[in-house]
Amino acid sequence: MKQLFTLMFSLLFSTGLIHGQEPINEEKLEFKKLEQLTNSTYKLYHTSNEMGKWVYLKLNTANGMLTQLVIDEKNNLSYENNINTLPLVEKSNQINDRFVLKSTPNNYTFILLDQINGRMWKVYWSLETEEREIISIP
Repeated sequence: MKQLFTLMFSLLFSTGLIHGQEPINEEKLEFKKLEQLTNSTYKLYHTSNEMGKWVYLKLNTANGMLTQLVIDEKNNLSYENNINTLPLVEKSNQINDRFVLKSTPNNYTFILLDQINGRMWKVYWSLETEEREIISIP
């Protein structure tokens, strides 16, 4: 009897009935693969929920250009604002994953790093145009 119970328990456990596992969803697997891409031109960085608006920073990893993506669920709006409008390197020196953003303790400030030459910039994002800027760190 004990062997029968052990066999039944093993079958239930291995089929996932005890844990309530769902069948594998191929679309979810494909999305996870896309999320983990390396050598990508663009990356999104989450900042915060500002006055009911989700704000992300979109970085062009090849040239250092940044935009701010705002998703306003309350008013059903999405829009992008430029943070810097000029590339930080010449076209001939642009390669994917050259630039990365690093968060700081201040939610409105990030550090932009050129991983090839070590140059850095402070990036300030804001919903207010006059408060958005990128400043070179000497």
